[in-house]
Amino acid sequence: MENILKEMLAKLNNLETDIKELKQLKPMVKELHDLKPKIEESHRWLSTLVENKEVQKAEMDSLKYDVVRVTGVLKGFDNSLDLLKKAE
Repeated sequence: MENILKEMLAKLNNLETDIKELKQLKPMVKELHDLKPKIEESHRWLSTLVENKEVQKAEMDSLKYDVVRVTGVLKGFDNSLDLLKKAE
């Protein structure tokens, strides 16, 4: 019977130690819960930045296309002027 009581006392002491350790973790758990909204906000910002980057890339592609088209028109105009100069 005495051995059983000693075992029970040892287990209770272990439980007490575990509870003390868990109480020390409680502020950290609260801190993690407080960080969750900040992490979600950061995720939204990053998603917005990535989306904006894609929009800017599409706009740049469109601008490049317009520049190439204008360049082609100017070269054609220049070539037609060369023909007029030769004709004179």
